[in-house]
Amino acid sequence: MICLGDDPREYGIIHPLSAYAGRDVVIVTPRTSLRTVRRMFGRNFVSIDQLPALQMLHSGKFSMLIAVFMGRGFKPAV
Repeated sequence: MICLGDDPREYGIIHPLSAYAGRDVVIVTPRTSLRTVRRMFGRNFVSIDQLPALQMLHSGKFSMLIAVFMGRGFKPAV
């Protein structure tokens, strides 16, 4: 697990992003469009594609959709 956000806290130390250069990364985020993910993280990947969304259930009933994307060829900021 890595954190692509602005505040990675311990993940920035335990899992430095440079160790994942060139790898494919699954991006999971609630209620986010492909356009938004590409705007936020596009510079960090060769490409980003949308995968089928996940349905989150609460007490067996639909709660929300979780957007899932595949970032190909991770390029950590230098």
